[in-house]
Amino acid sequence: MLVALFLLPSSEKAMLEKYKTVLSPWMESDTRESLEKSIKYHFPDNNWRLIN
Repeated sequence: MLVALFLLPSSEKAMLEKYKTVLSPWMESDTRESLEKSIKYHFPDNNWRLIN
């Protein structure tokens, strides 16, 4: 869900316009910064490994 909300501004413009009242708070810069911090916490970029 975090990743979906983070990528929300990249969605189709028609969909964003149609649901602007619901989606606009999720696309504000302060919300985006919070989402980015959460994503970095849950998906750290320094601790990846392959599991078979």
